[in-house]
Amino acid sequence: MGTASAQDFPPGVHKFFESNCIKCHGPKKQKGSVRLDDLPSQIGDAAAAQRWQDVLDVLNLSDMPPEDEKQPSKEALANTLELLTAGITTARKRLTDSGGEIVIRRLNRREYTNTIKDLFGIDVPTDSLPDDEKISGFDTLGQAQSFSSLHLDRYLDLGEKVIKLTLGKKTASAKTDKKDFANKEHKLSEEQEKRLGRIEKNIKNTSKKGANDPLKNQPLKVALKEKELLAEYIALPQLETGTVIPFKGINFAIEQKTSDIPGIYKVRVRCGSADGVPHSDLHLQVVRGQYRSKVADSTDWYHVAGTIRNPETIEFIYEVDNIRANRFELQRRSGRIPKPKEVAEVRNYQSQFPDILDLWNDTQPDIWIDWVEIEGPLPAPEAPLSPEKMFLGKDPKSLSDKDVRPILENFAYHATRQRQPETEFIDRLEKIHTASRAHGKDVKSALTDTLRIVLASPGFLYLYEPRPENSTPRNLTERELAIRLSYFLWSSPPDEELQNLAADQRLGDPRIIAAQIDRMIADPRSSAFVETFLTAWLELERLGLINPATVRNLAYDTAAKNETRQETLEFFNTLLQENLPVHNLISSDFAVLNALTANFYGIPGVSGSEFRKVKLPPKSIRGGLLGQSAILTLTGTGERTSPVERGVFTLRKMINRPPPPAPANVPMLDEASIGSQSMRQTLASHMNTAQCASCHRRIDPLGFALENFDPVGLWRETVPSTDGKTTFPIETAGLMPDGKTKFDNFLQMRDLLSNQKDTFLTGLTENLMTYALGRTIGFTDRDTLDSITAKTAADNYGLRSLVHNIILSKAFLSK
Repeated sequence: MGTASAQDFPPGVHKFFESNCIKCHGPKKQKGSVRLDDLPSQIGDAAAAQRWQDVLDVLNLSDMPPEDEKQPSKEALANTLELLTAGITTARKRLTDSGGEIVIRRLNRREYTNTIKDLFGIDVPTDSLPDDEKISGFDTLGQAQSFSSLHLDRYLDLGEKVIKLTLGKKTASAKTDKKDFANKEHKLSEEQEKRLGRIEKNIKNTSKKGANDPLKNQPLKVALKEKELLAEYIALPQLETGTVIPFKGINFAIEQKTSDIPGIYKVRVRCGSADGVPHSDLHLQVVRGQYRSKVADSTDWYHVAGTIRNPETIEFIYEVDNIRANRFELQRRSGRIPKPKEVAEVRNYQSQFPDILDLWNDTQPDIWIDWVEIEGPLPAPEAPLSPEKMFLGKDPKSLSDKDVRPILENFAYHATRQRQPETEFIDRLEKIHTASRAHGKDVKSALTDTLRIVLASPGFLYLYEPRPENSTPRNLTERELAIRLSYFLWSSPPDEELQNLAADQRLGDPRIIAAQIDRMIADPRSSAFVETFLTAWLELERLGLINPATVRNLAYDTAAKNETRQETLEFFNTLLQENLPVHNLISSDFAVLNALTANFYGIPGVSGSEFRKVKLPPKSIRGGLLGQSAILTLTGTGERTSPVERGVFTLRKMINRPPPPAPANVPMLDEASIGSQSMRQTLASHMNTAQCASCHRRIDPLGFALENFDPVGLWRETVPSTDGKTTFPIETAGLMPDGKTKFDNFLQMRDLLSNQKDTFLTGLTENLMTYALGRTIGFTDRDTLDSITAKTAADNYGLRSLVHNIILSKAFLSK
């Protein structure tokens, strides 16, 4: 075996080979032309890495040693496999180290959308663009990005759409429309009259079906019941002063429409519980989009704490853009209510009875609505390339060719983030404009052809920080620093304050940049950072694979899924805004909840739709990420838990010890056994083979400690079998990854994780640096990483301090 002062593999690996491999693959004999005694202890290139990977693959597949040779013990083989895997993983990271150099990177979809909105004040759909390439979940890494002719075509098409949407943008002064629902005479509305007609028609048609006993004719029973429910609704005394939704599905929702002028609208809904009693789990559901297509653009929920005698006014912002419909529905969050037996027995009932919903036997409180008021569009700052500014105040219809060059210079300056365009670039654009004019286009149309090219140019699409080849790293210019800072914290271009500081050469002052970091974090636009970083780091996209309709626990519906995901974002944001220690992400004495999430967890005393800090009792299971539904749900299937996925998540995110990918050809779990025995029994096979045990002895115990949480994160004492005829006890005791430290349950395991806060801080810092710098963090970054973590630890491990220290590091401030 080769020796080196720095080794990727400890002596134990060499001893294993000497005992089990060198006899047939050494200096005297090389079966299969394979020699192992000369494998280097340190991997210096890709060829050496591949040799070691081949050895690992053979051992993982149990191809060696041969069956007729003496076999190593399971423990010895498992230990060797673990050491080999760790060494190869470390070496590959070293070999792919960028040396601290940031690869030029392109705007991703999110940043493109935000940049267009910032420049033009419009929204443009980016679905036509190829998907953003990612590394470890991050879409901000230049190493992953490609650019093809397809990209160019799509960016040109989008650029043309942007120009046309901007020039066709409508404007209007704000006005207020109010709709009052008082109905003192209890007259049927036009929609209800139509519904009554459909009901009578259904009764007539179903009576002619020839059923001898109408009581057994389910379609007729449904039609008669629907008529009965409508009559019951019409008789409600609450209708004298407003309207009631959903009342057993009869008045399911209220449809509202705003103006079609793009902009921000403020919606106010005066409402309360229809039964006159306050409720902790009554929520107004606002569904945006073409609801008749059953595809919502977005859904939001607002806690209704008032009553019909003491109503409240719920206020929310509604944005009308160029993408989504300008209508919304006011509904009640009804959860997952089982379908009525009579309805379920009617074949194709939805086509026969389009008005019937699954609320027939609804016993939840209804929402009484007094009025709805819509104000807008509200005044908004004028964008740098608004219709008025794009053509420098000139009427587009009266433009002449002499106006073109100043317009191109101004447009390119703003599109390339306040970078003065080169003369040669403007010359080329002018030639393109002239060619369009020669083909018979007027000045405005020719300009549209030309301006779209600017929006597909490298100066716009790329965060350009030039550095001569083979030159030493340089400090960023103030303009470049402003751009890097704004895309890190806002995913959008610098605002006017940042631009002015950069232009005045003041952003390089550490005190000023520190103040700007705090200002930008406090700005609502920092939600883009929280959302995108956490989505990548915590793999929140996996929640999209969970269908609430397949979850056994009826408490888990779309609202619970969306709001518990938001809980995770709000929790992280609270640490950021208040500069709280990062190890609160492991364990905390508070949660960040609103009424909906608190009710889901069974935590009393929380009212309102806004998320806020809620003090938890001692030994609460809800403090930290591992007690949050979103995390516990995305690490399973929604139908059952996955201790392996939960264990892997804990290793990766909590103690920064990611296990290697599963070796090839390892048998999958026996699906037939899942749900017919305890999960610990099902996964016992992992420990029976050394190839699996090398990793699963570290993974599985952490996952078993979380088994008291059901598939959506609610607490349970036993696990039901698939057939529901029996239950299995939950065994949570196990060993920490060191193989020595014992724990009995989740709380003890969480406390032990909290003791490794420095390891957690290192992992979080590495991921934050990856996101901020737009490149992977390698061995050459180790000193910088250690310096940042040391400074953050000295500042009480504060999350905002960590962001400060990353931005103020040489790695962030230089190119």
